[in-house]
Amino acid sequence: MPTISLNETTQYFYTDTGVPPDDLNYKTLLIIHGHTFHSGSFRRIASIAPSKSMRIVCVNRRGYPGTSPYTEAQKKAIVSGTDDERSNVLQQLGTELALFIDALIRECSISSNGGITVAGWSMGAMFVFALMTSTEFVGKAVGHNLRTYLKGFILWDPPIHALGAPDIPDRYIPLWDSSIQESQRGTIFATWLSSYFAHKDISSRDLDDLSLREPDHSKSPTIQNMTLDELSSMIELTSKGEHDYESIMVMSGFMPAVYRHTTKALFDRPEELPLTKLPVVHLLGACATWNIIYSAWFLQDMVSQLNGAQDPIKLKIMPEFNHFAMWDKPDATLNALQECLG
Repeated sequence: MPTISLNETTQYFYTDTGVPPDDLNYKTLLIIHGHTFHSGSFRRIASIAPSKSMRIVCVNRRGYPGTSPYTEAQKKAIVSGTDDERSNVLQQLGTELALFIDALIRECSISSNGGITVAGWSMGAMFVFALMTSTEFVGKAVGHNLRTYLKGFILWDPPIHALGAPDIPDRYIPLWDSSIQESQRGTIFATWLSSYFAHKDISSRDLDDLSLREPDHSKSPTIQNMTLDELSSMIELTSKGEHDYESIMVMSGFMPAVYRHTTKALFDRPEELPLTKLPVVHLLGACATWNIIYSAWFLQDMVSQLNGAQDPIKLKIMPEFNHFAMWDKPDATLNALQECLG
C-alpha cells in the first residue's frame, strides 16, 4: 500500500500507474476524489492510461483508506467552528495536498516535461481551490517545485456545494431527504448520483429545464452495473464517522468557508499565489445530476460578477456522460481528460 508521509502523524495513500513505456515526456494527472467514492473509483481509466502516454496518480483524502483521519482540532472546527476556523481547515488540507505533490515529485520521479495537472472530481474540486491558494503556506523549495511541475487544474463535475454556492430552496438531493430512512439515504443517494438524467436543456440556465428527481430509466445507474466487490473497492464502508464530517462540509453552514477559497483561487488570483494563474478547465457531464449542471451556471455568474470579460475557466461538456463516466465510458473519459491537460 503506497503512502507518502508528511510528518510523524500524517500520511496519504495513493495509487500510481507509473511511468508509461517509451515516453519520457508523458503527462501526469493527479485525481482528488469526492465524497464516499475514493481513489478506487478511477481504476478503469488508470488501467488504460499508460497506453495513452499518461501517468495517473489518485490520492485518498483524509479519512479514507490508507490516509490519516481528520485531526481532533479539524473535526471540532468542521462541526462547530467559525467561518474563519472552517476556512483554516480547508487551507490546512490544501497545504497538505501541496506537500503531498512535492513529495510525489521528489520520490516518484515525475516527468517535469509533461508536468502535472490536478483534477478534482465531484466534492474534490473543493480541495483543488484550497491547493491553488496553498503556496503562501509552504516553503520556498516546495513552492518552486509546484510552480515548475503544475500545469493546470480540472474541475470535474463539481456539485454546487463544492463551490460554496448557497442552497436552492426545494431542490432535491436524497442525502437531505427526511422522508427516507437515514440508514437508506446513502444507498439511494449513490444510485441517484450515478444515474443518467435526460435534462431538457442544460444551456437554458433555467432550473425548470433540469430533471431533478427522475433519471432516464432507459439507462441503468452506474452502481447497479457493478459487482459487490467492484463497489466495495471504491467505497469505504467502515469510516462512517469520518464521512459524517465530510457531509457537514457540503451543508449550507459550511458554504461561506468554501466560497472564500473558490473566489480566492479563481477570481482574486493575487500575484503572491502563482498557482491561481494556471489554466482551469470545467469538465461537465451533460447527463449528471442537476446540482452538477447548475454549478456551470453558477461559475458563469461568478465570472460575470467578479471578473467581467476576463474568463479564466474553459467549459468542456461531455454529451451523454453521467457523473461516473470514468467507470461507464473509461476510454472516452480519458480522452476528454487528456484534452484538458495543461
